[in-house]
Amino acid sequence: MNLWFTLFVAATLLCGYAGHSAIELLNLNYYPYRVFGSFYASGWAASHGLNPYGVYPLTWEFHPDTFQHLPLFHDVNLSPPCMMPLFSLLARFPLRAEVVWWTAISALLFVITAAIILAVLKGYAQKRQILWLLLSATVLDTLKMGQDYALLFLLVTLVWLMILRGHRTAAAILIGIVIALKPNLGLWPVLMFVAGRRRQAAISSITALALSVYPIFVYGPSIYSEWLRGSTVGPHWIYTTDISFAGIFSRMGVRPVGIAVAVLCAAALVYFVRRVKPSELYVAGIAVCAGIMCSPLAWYLYVIFAAPFFVALGRWGRLETAAAILLSYPPWFEGLVLGKGKLLLFFFGLPHYLGLWLLTAAFLRAALRSPALEWHPQSAAWPQTRELETLAECRRALGCTDPALAVADRYSRV
Repeated sequence: MNLWFTLFVAATLLCGYAGHSAIELLNLNYYPYRVFGSFYASGWAASHGLNPYGVYPLTWEFHPDTFQHLPLFHDVNLSPPCMMPLFSLLARFPLRAEVVWWTAISALLFVITAAIILAVLKGYAQKRQILWLLLSATVLDTLKMGQDYALLFLLVTLVWLMILRGHRTAAAILIGIVIALKPNLGLWPVLMFVAGRRRQAAISSITALALSVYPIFVYGPSIYSEWLRGSTVGPHWIYTTDISFAGIFSRMGVRPVGIAVAVLCAAALVYFVRRVKPSELYVAGIAVCAGIMCSPLAWYLYVIFAAPFFVALGRWGRLETAAAILLSYPPWFEGLVLGKGKLLLFFFGLPHYLGLWLLTAAFLRAALRSPALEWHPQSAAWPQTRELETLAECRRALGCTDPALAVADRYSRV
């Protein structure tokens, strides 16, 4: 009951912040609409046969630094072409009303998704985990900027739930949808393949490919060249909230080194997964972290995609808690340091870098400590029977150290 009360309090605070964010997004005197304005402009352009990745009056433009010394930045929509039908639909309705509905629905999705996670984990969740799920800077900045990450948060949580319930095909299809919407996570099928889940890797890859090809028939083959050109409109790597290796080293003036580090990191993680053969839950967490670190561009907000797998690791210890705290660091004063020197930029973004690396370490440690879960095709579900739960309860009550009961305890916590 205390956990649900914590969820209620966190959800209430989040809804209050969502109302504040909607008011800010509607403020015509200070950067109105923000990222949602870019989504709306992109959808309007796509529905009128124009380049959806161009600069239009509603495209969010601003000076990156607080003192406005840096050139004006046009934050064009960089979402993949398969998102265009959604944005085109949004552009059919009045903009200011859409801002309110978009923010309200995003907040509601965050609350519903966190409630799903808590309901599945039952009494094994911690209050700090619930607070992190709803009140971390990744969630608050999603609402503040008008981003679309609440939908993706729900989708990855459904992936986690399908894996837990043993619905592998459904999980693979959902993974493919997530990859199509966020190509940064393209390493996910690769890691599934080397971990021995080849059928699931094939299903997710085919799903992602089908959704990615679909826009060509709707908007023409030029949609992808326009998307690639749109990514060059502004140097997104100048922001410390780009926590990819490419972004970190680009701010230090050595982007090729960052690309090389990203390639080596991806290869190392593929090798690790191939040798250890972790469970699908751990593979998912590692895949999200790999996608963030090894992408050409990855905002710290992407960490929310790892949230269900992170919380499901079990009760957080020092490593997990440190990662959560560092990743909750709000970059609200980033504008003060932009353009002020490479070393200052590095240290300002260091909490997020360390948080991501510790998050990755948490998944790797969990994969090493726990062998892959056994699949039981007879029951088409993970071994979560009442017998295992009873064994786990006995172990905790009696302090028994029997290895078999320890395994039962771990399974009951998945």
